[in-house]
Amino acid sequence: MIDTLVLLRKQLHENPELSGKEHETANRIVEFVKSFNPTQIIEGVGGTGVGVVYQFAESGPTVVIRCELDALPIVEENTFNYRSKNSGVSHKCGHDGHMTIVAGLAPWLKEATFKRGKVVLLFQSAEETGKGAENVIEDSRFKNLTIDYVFALHNLPGSKKHSITVRSGYFTATVQSMCIRLKGKKAHASEPENGVNPALAVSELIKSIAHFSEPNAHKEDFALCTPIYMNLGEKNYGISAEDAEIHYTIRTWVSLIKKVAKQENLYINQHVNSLKFGEDFGWYSQQYKSAIFGLGAGEEHPALHHANYDFPDELIATGIQMFKGMIAEVLDN
Repeated sequence: MIDTLVLLRKQLHENPELSGKEHETANRIVEFVKSFNPTQIIEGVGGTGVGVVYQFAESGPTVVIRCELDALPIVEENTFNYRSKNSGVSHKCGHDGHMTIVAGLAPWLKEATFKRGKVVLLFQSAEETGKGAENVIEDSRFKNLTIDYVFALHNLPGSKKHSITVRSGYFTATVQSMCIRLKGKKAHASEPENGVNPALAVSELIKSIAHFSEPNAHKEDFALCTPIYMNLGEKNYGISAEDAEIHYTIRTWVSLIKKVAKQENLYINQHVNSLKFGEDFGWYSQQYKSAIFGLGAGEEHPALHHANYDFPDELIATGIQMFKGMIAEVLDN
């Protein structure tokens, strides 16, 4: 079965789709899980998402195992034979691997003998834009599943391969986007005093906002204020600028996972602070009992979002192993 899952992972990697447009990715997941006799397949959850439901005989807790469908607008530098076929789009966050792990639970759930409860394999769209989880939660079909627990993982380059990273509270940074728009007054470039050019205000804002940053992730007041995009004036050398726009992202600052990791003899990395990348998983944790853990991708592995990143296939079995244990801990008790 691992060989089949590795093949699925490479097919997903080869055919990436951007956030909210993951139609073929979702179809590929549906085709894969259909042969493992789920109780129900719910398509179009929160957009292009898929919910694969396994209902057991008696009523009991509902456990959601969530992963992400979307890829990134990044040109792939890798040259292996399953590199992205979609120009300028590639799986550089490992969502192809996350999907494969969650899909890999379907063969096990088909044969599972739990007497009660329900498991939902959730393939969520648009994680990278931060819109997907919110859309799922607002979907009436998801609400009607009466969710009790939501679990997820994220692979972590830079951490020992197969290690399990846990943290109480927020696992990743809270991420917010901010846009500052400045309205000035246009004038001829030879007479800027007759207008209001926002250029000086832009430069002062950039310096001022930089003072709020505390890049040390080990400090409680960790904060990153990253300028993402800015626009000033227009390409006309005879006009003193009138308008400006600056975009920023702002990033600021569990026991079941540890229990299962110990049972599976996996190395546990107790992370002191939240990780600096953003994750929309927080939408679930606001409403349900939730936990997300990191799965080490190797200390020398290329970083997330880098053009030469690729998900390590060796992690598939470890991720499945962890989720099996977590489901069993809930449904057997």
